[in-house]
Amino acid sequence: MRFLRIEKFIPFWGEELTAETTPFEVGRTFKVKFDHPADFIGKAALLQQKQRGFTKRLVQFQLRDFNKDTDYWPSGGEAVYRNGEYVGFVTNSAYGFTLHKMICLGFVQHPDTINGKEATIDLQWLLDKSAKWAINIAGKMVSANVNQRTRKIHLRSLLQIPCNMSPHPPKIPSLGKDSKEKPPPTKKGHAPTVNLFEKDIE
Repeated sequence: MRFLRIEKFIPFWGEELTAETTPFEVGRTFKVKFDHPADFIGKAALLQQKQRGFTKRLVQFQLRDFNKDTDYWPSGGEAVYRNGEYVGFVTNSAYGFTLHKMICLGFVQHPDTINGKEATIDLQWLLDKSAKWAINIAGKMVSANVNQRTRKIHLRSLLQIPCNMSPHPPKIPSLGKDSKEKPPPTKKGHAPTVNLFEKDIE
């Protein structure tokens, strides 16, 4: 389920949802009822942020030219670059079983904001096709595509995923008194094998 929530672009409390993030920054404003007659804590600040714009945004990255079997997997904290400039960091990652790609979630900011001059970002800045995104994974710059939409995952696509796992538990050899298998021979210097199922000698 952890892998699926990252592929579906769902933020998680403690990783993307913290006391320092807002619903606007993680794309969860549909969870907030601004037209509710009763005020709630933080409503005025959110409305102010809506007018001012956002300086930080959670995005989903789909890594390109990444081999899940041989390359190092990102684990969180990796630096994110846009056109060669540092703009953010990865919060979490997982392999997308329906996309067949490595997926990362991370927060990005405008380079001016990182340098001390606050600047807002919008979808045009994020989805600019001429921009080149990359993530530094263990010293290797891996190119990535940016996604800002929650993806719908169909159950049928999950059922078609090849899997070598068996629904049955592994067979455990029996060593009881009715077992035809003999216990392994005792190695020199080791304690002798004790058969707990052998009848007591009267």
